[in-house]
Amino acid sequence: MTLHASRGVRIQMKTLVIEDSKTSLKLLCSHLKKMGIDPIPAETGAAGIDLFIKERPDLVLLDIVMPDIDGFDVARQIRQLEPPGDWTPIIFLSALSKDKDIETGIAAGGDDYLLKPISEIVLAAKIRAMQRIIQMRQSLLVLTRKLDSANQELKRLTSLDGLTGIANRRHFDSILER
Repeated sequence: MTLHASRGVRIQMKTLVIEDSKTSLKLLCSHLKKMGIDPIPAETGAAGIDLFIKERPDLVLLDIVMPDIDGFDVARQIRQLEPPGDWTPIIFLSALSKDKDIETGIAAGGDDYLLKPISEIVLAAKIRAMQRIIQMRQSLLVLTRKLDSANQELKRLTSLDGLTGIANRRHFDSILER
Protein backbone atom coordinates (compact mmCIF):
# COMPACT_ATOMS: atom_id res chain seq x y z
CA MET A 1 0.00 0.00 0.00
CA THR A 2 1.44 3.32 -0.97
CA LEU A 3 0.61 6.93 -0.38
CA HIS A 4 0.39 9.33 -3.28
CA ALA A 5 2.23 12.59 -2.83
CA SER A 6 0.74 15.76 -4.27
CA ARG A 7 2.72 15.48 -7.51
CA GLY A 8 1.74 11.90 -8.29
CA VAL A 9 4.88 10.35 -6.77
CA ARG A 10 4.20 7.12 -4.89
CA ILE A 11 5.57 6.92 -1.37
CA GLN A 12 5.94 3.60 0.46
CA MET A 13 3.82 3.52 3.61
CA LYS A 14 5.66 2.76 6.87
CA THR A 15 3.80 1.35 9.85
CA LEU A 16 5.21 1.18 13.36
CA VAL A 17 3.96 -1.97 15.12
CA ILE A 18 4.36 -1.85 18.91
CA GLU A 19 3.49 -5.26 20.33
CA ASP A 20 5.14 -7.13 23.21
CA SER A 21 4.04 -10.61 22.09
CA LYS A 22 6.66 -11.87 19.62
CA THR A 23 4.09 -14.14 17.94
CA SER A 24 1.55 -11.33 17.47
CA LEU A 25 4.30 -8.96 16.31
CA LYS A 26 5.50 -11.41 13.63
CA LEU A 27 1.93 -12.10 12.51
CA LEU A 28 1.07 -8.40 12.23
CA CYS A 29 4.29 -7.65 10.34
CA SER A 30 3.53 -10.54 7.99
CA HIS A 31 0.03 -9.18 7.32
CA LEU A 32 1.47 -5.73 6.61
CA LYS A 33 4.08 -7.07 4.23
CA LYS A 34 1.33 -8.90 2.29
CA MET A 35 -0.39 -5.51 1.91
CA GLY A 36 2.80 -3.91 0.59
CA ILE A 37 3.42 -1.95 3.78
CA ASP A 38 6.85 -1.65 5.42
CA PRO A 39 6.48 -2.75 9.06
CA ILE A 40 8.71 -1.28 11.75
CA PRO A 41 8.55 -3.71 14.70
CA ALA A 42 8.97 -2.73 18.36
CA GLU A 43 8.55 -5.06 21.35
CA THR A 44 8.25 -2.39 24.07
CA GLY A 45 6.61 0.98 24.46
CA ALA A 46 9.96 2.69 24.98
CA ALA A 47 11.41 1.10 21.83
CA GLY A 48 8.28 2.16 19.95
CA ILE A 49 8.66 5.78 21.02
CA ASP A 50 12.33 5.77 19.97
CA LEU A 51 11.43 4.27 16.58
CA PHE A 52 8.62 6.80 16.17
CA ILE A 53 11.14 9.62 16.57
CA LYS A 54 13.69 7.97 14.28
CA GLU A 55 11.43 6.60 11.52
CA ARG A 56 8.45 9.02 11.44
CA PRO A 57 5.99 6.30 10.37
CA ASP A 58 2.77 6.95 8.46
CA LEU A 59 0.72 4.80 10.86
CA VAL A 60 1.10 3.25 14.33
CA LEU A 61 -0.42 -0.07 15.41
CA LEU A 62 -0.21 -0.10 19.19
CA ASP A 63 -0.85 -2.81 21.79
CA ILE A 64 -2.21 -1.52 25.09
CA VAL A 65 -0.95 -4.03 27.65
CA MET A 66 2.86 -4.03 27.62
CA PRO A 67 5.45 -4.69 30.34
CA ASP A 68 7.15 -1.27 30.39
CA ILE A 69 4.75 1.50 29.33
CA ASP A 70 1.09 0.89 28.58
CA GLY A 71 -0.18 1.76 25.12
CA PHE A 72 -2.27 4.66 26.40
CA ASP A 73 0.86 6.41 27.70
CA VAL A 74 2.76 5.58 24.51
CA ALA A 75 -0.02 7.22 22.46
CA ARG A 76 0.05 10.33 24.66
CA GLN A 77 3.83 10.60 24.26
CA ILE A 78 3.59 10.15 20.48
CA ARG A 79 1.00 12.95 20.29
CA GLN A 80 3.32 15.23 22.30
CA LEU A 81 6.24 14.42 19.98
CA GLU A 82 4.35 15.37 16.83
CA PRO A 83 5.17 18.84 15.54
CA PRO A 84 2.20 21.24 15.39
CA GLY A 85 0.06 20.42 12.36
CA ASP A 86 1.39 16.87 12.02
CA TRP A 87 -0.78 13.82 12.63
CA THR A 88 0.02 10.14 12.60
CA PRO A 89 -2.94 7.76 12.84
CA ILE A 90 -2.81 5.41 15.83
CA ILE A 91 -4.82 2.18 15.87
CA PHE A 92 -4.95 0.40 19.23
CA LEU A 93 -4.84 -3.40 19.26
CA SER A 94 -6.11 -4.97 22.47
CA ALA A 95 -7.97 -7.77 24.15
CA LEU A 96 -9.45 -5.16 26.52
CA SER A 97 -13.01 -4.94 25.25
CA LYS A 98 -14.86 -2.75 27.75
CA ASP A 99 -16.37 0.49 26.53
CA LYS A 100 -14.25 2.39 29.08
CA ASP A 101 -11.04 0.92 27.55
CA ILE A 102 -12.05 2.08 24.09
CA GLU A 103 -12.96 5.53 25.44
CA THR A 104 -9.60 5.76 27.24
CA GLY A 105 -7.76 4.76 24.05
CA ILE A 106 -9.44 7.42 21.94
CA ALA A 107 -8.94 10.04 24.68
CA ALA A 108 -5.23 9.12 24.83
CA GLY A 109 -4.82 10.01 21.16
CA GLY A 110 -5.88 6.85 19.36
CA ASP A 111 -7.89 7.05 16.16
CA ASP A 112 -9.31 3.53 16.11
CA TYR A 113 -9.45 0.43 18.30
CA LEU A 114 -9.33 -3.20 17.15
CA LEU A 115 -10.03 -6.15 19.41
CA LYS A 116 -7.66 -9.12 19.50
CA PRO A 117 -7.44 -11.53 17.86
CA ILE A 118 -7.05 -9.22 14.89
CA SER A 119 -8.76 -10.22 11.66
CA GLU A 120 -6.47 -9.72 8.67
CA ILE A 121 -9.44 -8.49 6.62
CA VAL A 122 -10.55 -5.95 9.24
CA LEU A 123 -6.96 -4.77 9.74
CA ALA A 124 -6.55 -4.22 5.99
CA ALA A 125 -9.86 -2.31 5.83
CA LYS A 126 -8.90 -0.06 8.76
CA ILE A 127 -5.50 0.65 7.25
CA ARG A 128 -7.09 1.54 3.89
CA ALA A 129 -9.45 3.93 5.71
CA MET A 130 -6.53 5.59 7.52
CA GLN A 131 -4.64 5.82 4.23
CA ARG A 132 -7.58 7.68 2.65
CA ILE A 133 -7.64 10.11 5.59
CA ILE A 134 -3.88 10.68 5.24
CA GLN A 135 -4.28 11.35 1.51
CA MET A 136 -7.17 13.77 2.08
CA ARG A 137 -5.15 15.58 4.75
CA GLN A 138 -2.17 15.89 2.41
CA SER A 139 -4.43 17.27 -0.34
CA LEU A 140 -5.94 19.75 2.12
CA LEU A 141 -2.47 20.93 3.17
CA VAL A 142 -1.44 21.44 -0.48
CA LEU A 143 -4.63 23.40 -1.18
CA THR A 144 -4.13 25.49 1.97
CA ARG A 145 -0.60 26.42 0.85
CA LYS A 146 -1.90 27.38 -2.61
CA LEU A 147 -4.67 29.46 -1.04
CA ASP A 148 -2.18 31.24 1.25
CA SER A 149 0.02 32.01 -1.74
CA ALA A 150 -2.94 33.31 -3.74
CA ASN A 151 -4.04 35.49 -0.81
CA GLN A 152 -0.54 36.97 -0.51
CA GLU A 153 -0.57 37.80 -4.23
CA LEU A 154 -4.03 39.37 -3.93
CA LYS A 155 -2.86 41.47 -0.99
CA ARG A 156 0.13 42.63 -3.03
CA LEU A 157 -2.03 43.45 -6.05
CA THR A 158 -4.52 45.49 -4.00
CA SER A 159 -1.78 47.93 -3.01
CA LEU A 160 -0.53 48.57 -6.57
CA ASP A 161 -1.91 50.62 -9.41
CA GLY A 162 -2.79 48.21 -12.24
CA LEU A 163 -1.56 50.55 -14.98
CA THR A 164 1.64 51.96 -13.53
CA GLY A 165 2.59 49.23 -11.04
CA ILE A 166 3.36 51.80 -8.34
CA ALA A 167 1.83 52.00 -4.87
CA ASN A 168 -1.78 53.21 -4.89
CA ARG A 169 -3.89 55.23 -2.44
CA ARG A 170 -4.78 52.13 -0.35
CA HIS A 171 -1.08 51.40 0.15
CA PHE A 172 -0.40 55.04 0.97
CA ASP A 173 -3.20 55.08 3.60
CA SER A 174 -1.89 51.84 5.14
CA ILE A 175 1.64 53.24 5.48
CA LEU A 176 0.27 56.53 6.84
CA GLU A 177 -1.62 54.64 9.58
CA ARG A 178 1.54 52.82 10.67
